[in-house]
Amino acid sequence: SLIEYSDNFILNYLCIDDKSFKILKAFETTNLKVWSVNDLLKNDKNLLQLKNNNYRYFCWSLASYFSNFLIKKNNKSVTYIDSDILLHDNIDIILNEIGNKDVGIFRHRQFELTSNRPDGLYNVGIVFFKNSDLGKLLLNWWSDAVLHMKYPNLATCGDQKYLEEFPRLCPKDRIFIEGNIGHGAPWQWQ
Repeated sequence: SLIEYSDNFILNYLCIDDKSFKILKAFETTNLKVWSVNDLLKNDKNLLQLKNNNYRYFCWSLASYFSNFLIKKNNKSVTYIDSDILLHDNIDIILNEIGNKDVGIFRHRQFELTSNRPDGLYNVGIVFFKNSDLGKLLLNWWSDAVLHMKYPNLATCGDQKYLEEFPRLCPKDRIFIEGNIGHGAPWQWQ
């Protein structure tokens, strides 16, 4: 869907096993950069330890960790998109809506913002970080907090509930929340 609706993008795809990496690497183009999880593991003993001790949480840590890896490596803004997200229009609609904000997050729309839910108020499915001091600071905080499980009260649904701290850590005029964009997972509508 990204190729169908958008043309100005680089999709950095993280493969968490060797089999998928070998298959997808053959399809690499200027718009598709394929990474192996080993690219991340070789430089971080904490991430490797997490993989060996708690594989499920390790998988949840990869959204923040890989996004942080990319923003440092490429020195460009990063829009994290879950691999199961299907776009129904051009990705630029989301990026234009975020505008010049440093961070963009999207809430779960199926319940009230005041709700205290273990899966969090915001959905990790799409998260944006501008290549700015504040964008990189928040992304680094998220990656570090998730990797080291620093806040047990936020580790209730992998990396997701941590996003609730973003509005507290970021000035209101520098964070994008909601707008006219929405997304959600079918499992949330049960």
